[in-house]
Amino acid sequence: MKPTQIRFLIFACLVILSIGLVFNHPWLFKLIIGPFYFGDPLFLDMHGQLASAQAWSEGFDVLNNPNPLDILHRRHIGPTWMLLMGHLGLGVRHTGILAVTSILGVIAIGLALFNPKNWREVFLGWLALSSPSVLFGFERANIDITLFCVLCLAAFIAAQATEGEKTKGWMGWLAWSIIAINIGFKYFPAAAFVVLAHERWGWRRFAQFTLAGSIACAVYAMTHWQEIQWVKGQVSSEPAHLQFGGSMFLQLIGVHENKVFLLCVGLVGLILLIGAMLAARSRIRLPHSTEWPGTFFLLSASTVIFCFTTSSNFEYRLVFLLPAFPLLIRTLSDKKHPTYIRIPYILTLCLLYFQMWSDAAYFFTTYDPETARWNEQLSTEFLLLKNSLSWVLIILLAWIMTFVLYPRLDGLFKSWKSEHRLKLKNKHATPGQNL
Repeated sequence: MKPTQIRFLIFACLVILSIGLVFNHPWLFKLIIGPFYFGDPLFLDMHGQLASAQAWSEGFDVLNNPNPLDILHRRHIGPTWMLLMGHLGLGVRHTGILAVTSILGVIAIGLALFNPKNWREVFLGWLALSSPSVLFGFERANIDITLFCVLCLAAFIAAQATEGEKTKGWMGWLAWSIIAINIGFKYFPAAAFVVLAHERWGWRRFAQFTLAGSIACAVYAMTHWQEIQWVKGQVSSEPAHLQFGGSMFLQLIGVHENKVFLLCVGLVGLILLIGAMLAARSRIRLPHSTEWPGTFFLLSASTVIFCFTTSSNFEYRLVFLLPAFPLLIRTLSDKKHPTYIRIPYILTLCLLYFQMWSDAAYFFTTYDPETARWNEQLSTEFLLLKNSLSWVLIILLAWIMTFVLYPRLDGLFKSWKSEHRLKLKNKHATPGQNL
């Protein structure tokens, strides 16, 4: 076996053994996610979502009444498109197979994306794929990780379509369709349209993707506006452990809840605007070897920023951060990049690990599983630190995202500009000149 194959094999074994160890020893799950571990049954979120779909197909109103098929008798909270799964014949009996398939999908995607080039990358990849946030996602098996796998497929198709000398338009539309269909199940897939930004499409096709995506999102928003407002009202934004979101820090420092959403949107929008101005001014172009990692970074950063802006989220959504690691690690391994580029990448990497591991470290040192209590004063201080650093992480993710996007959008603008100049030249040319 080649050294690269040996490293990959050891990396895969470390990840699979770590995950298997935790699943086989419930006390480890108690240490990792503290009071959020309910024991049996596993895959609680997947069970609840399939129970809602099954009950809905049988004529029961799970939006306004406790669901008798759900173990915890929860009402359905989320877009109603998920309830259509019941009409496809899916129900609680499929919980295990759908949950395990989604978990294996995330593991396979993580192993393929990291593909370590040295032993340092083996350690960094293992640290990410075996992190408490990822394990929390596996324990709950929320449909979000299923959608994550589907969006990664769309990003893969988009990257394949723009690889080589000739672009494949039908593959671009296939990626577009996969993203568009998923908007009805959860709202964050709308941000994934950004993976279609690539100069190799040419400005006309990219404009078609952008226009079609905008129309799809607008039509869905107009036809489901009341539902969107209802879902927004059901989602808690109170600061809590194993959650992240821009609203949490703002509430911790005393901002009124009515102002939190608009302030979040405004601040994140300002961050993206400043990042775009810095990217345009610096004109940094990442090497060709980062094309694929760049596409997956765009998927990761856009969906995480969307979730961060709109509400508080359980930390199983930090699984969305996995595709961001390869670009960061590859860029840090390239010594040609200047210091002012490498330092933000290092900080981003450190903050990613902090977000994915910090709650577990807090539970391990402070939480008492016997009494289900922790030091409330220390808890508030920890949440303030964690959520303030989450804003720093979002700033860095937005900054790097704009630097990945800049050369792609710049190439599209130049292709439009050159075509426009050619048309003007032909228009003003005399018949003799044309001949």
